[in-house]
Amino acid sequence: MHETPVRPTSALFDAESKYQQVIDTINRIQNHGLPHKLSVPKMVIIGDQSSGKSSVLEALTKLSFPRDKDMCTRFATQVNLRRNPALDKDILSARIEGEDDFNNLFSTIQSPMTFDGVIEQAVVVLCKRKNTDISDKVLEITLSGPTLTPLTIVDLPGFINTTSDGQDKSLPNTISGINKRYIQDHRTIILAVVQANVDLNTTRALSEAAEYDPEGGRTIPIVTKPDCIQNGLHPDWIEVILNRKKTMRHGYLVMRNTGYDQKNLTWEAARQEEQRFFESHIWNAVPTDRKGRDAVKKFLSNVLFEHISRELPIVKREVDAAIDMFRRELDALGTPIATTVVAREKLVESAMRLQPQVVAFLNADYDHNYL
Repeated sequence: MHETPVRPTSALFDAESKYQQVIDTINRIQNHGLPHKLSVPKMVIIGDQSSGKSSVLEALTKLSFPRDKDMCTRFATQVNLRRNPALDKDILSARIEGEDDFNNLFSTIQSPMTFDGVIEQAVVVLCKRKNTDISDKVLEITLSGPTLTPLTIVDLPGFINTTSDGQDKSLPNTISGINKRYIQDHRTIILAVVQANVDLNTTRALSEAAEYDPEGGRTIPIVTKPDCIQNGLHPDWIEVILNRKKTMRHGYLVMRNTGYDQKNLTWEAARQEEQRFFESHIWNAVPTDRKGRDAVKKFLSNVLFEHISRELPIVKREVDAAIDMFRRELDALGTPIATTVVAREKLVESAMRLQPQVVAFLNADYDHNYL
């Protein structure tokens, strides 16, 4: 089984700081009209519909997502965690590109731990008003705080194979297209969610990930719903999680979802429930660093450290190239006009240069060089 080495705290903090600096720089460049998006290292969560993807996102971010069936992931939800030592508490905001009313409404959210209203309103804006089941737009949620670990993670609409009556028949392909847009990016770590109450060979997450990451270097499988394993199948799933069946480069992680009947549990209460569940003798064979949300977060932090260390020098070169491009464009515009006096002088100079052409034109002088 592949083990990701634990990095020293100082090294991890240094990588996280560089990661945030690069992201902040990219955001500033793109806000000033960068003609194309720069890709940054991030994690995306993929899996079949109702496989527990949103629970994984909640476990990693401590944000409480709605449990209502109608609120299942119907668009990409990107969560940006940012460290800001100047803050004395966590501050959350949400935005959707091109949706000004929504963005003004949720420019600041007072209660980061419960924001069902944000998701519900996003569903209205992106889906219900446009009479569509799935939107290719992105709900971007940013949580800033003094002690947060910088991270960008995206929950994607779950794969489906068939549609219900009245649904668009192209829906499965639309969802696959949205997922493909993210997982084909070589800077994306793929968290492939596999639910333990279905046949491992029928899940789309691993096969989709393998198509764009054949060596498995970017793919980390996370087994969900271990409390729903059918009687008699626990040994088989233990073998899978121990990476003895359908082996994966990074091995497997397992975590217990918070069910609908536990939707009012705090993050800490849910963690304790999960811990008690994995204390059962059935799960003794699975190492502690492979089970539970705490272990998942720690494992992914180490993987992200490795990933950031590899990718950030390349991203930095792309950022530097973008900055150089803008500087060349600015230099080509000439010396900036700093005052109204200088602007008036420039206008007079231009008018004087233009005067001979105007006179020649009024005199019908077709032999004059107007260029």
